[in-house]
Amino acid sequence: MLRINDVATVDYERKRIRKETYKRIYEQFCRKIKQSTEMGYKYVLLTIPSFLFGFPSFDRGMALIYLERQFRNGGFEVYRVEPYSLYISWVINNKKQKPSTDTEPIKQEEDIELPTLINLKKAANRYRKGGA
Repeated sequence: MLRINDVATVDYERKRIRKETYKRIYEQFCRKIKQSTEMGYKYVLLTIPSFLFGFPSFDRGMALIYLERQFRNGGFEVYRVEPYSLYISWVINNKKQKPSTDTEPIKQEEDIELPTLINLKKAANRYRKGGA
């Protein structure tokens, strides 16, 4: 007899394998970025492979979205070049931007309020940037 737990287990396993595949590609790309950095480059063009040996077929478009998000979260500048290629740059700007005096100052009340669950991510990003 088929149970819902069996179906859920199969679905969970499929998602786990898919994520493992994406992580493997991410690790390969990280190694390529490290090699490019050692050679003195400030950017690299990476193409998502059509397949990986030892892994089932995967959706390259979803892999592209996953990798783009991971590298952006890591602080890289990421641009889609072709349907399955990424241009990744790690140029560091040491110049600090001075805040312009033409804009209105940020209200202090908004910074002091406790964030709701929905706005928690926004508040965390604002805190990281030094806005709190």
